[in-house]
Amino acid sequence: MAAVVDTGIAGVVMPPEAIAIGEPTASTAAYDLPGWQFEDATKWIGDRLPPKQIEELQLRTAQAQPNSSFEWCWQSPDRPFEVLLVSVFPSDPVNVVVADTDDNPAGC
Repeated sequence: MAAVVDTGIAGVVMPPEAIAIGEPTASTAAYDLPGWQFEDATKWIGDRLPPKQIEELQLRTAQAQPNSSFEWCWQSPDRPFEVLLVSVFPSDPVNVVVADTDDNPAGC
């Protein structure tokens, strides 16, 4: 079995088939998941979210969004504008964005 792809952000990983979109930075990474179905990708990523790295953050949302994406959003209890966001989009191919930001994105 191939190794997972480390996003470099808070221990969040992608499936081995993930292809980076552009150059990932220390705070943002985007991936296409060719051959994956939206529901399967959402479950795979959700099952592998790193509890140790995010246990200090408070989960704000874990839900389907009106545009049919699914996202998890955590916010620091000590710094309300420190946010970790993982979004899965039902495009073709499935697209995933991971962001560790000081902004409070819409929906979080």
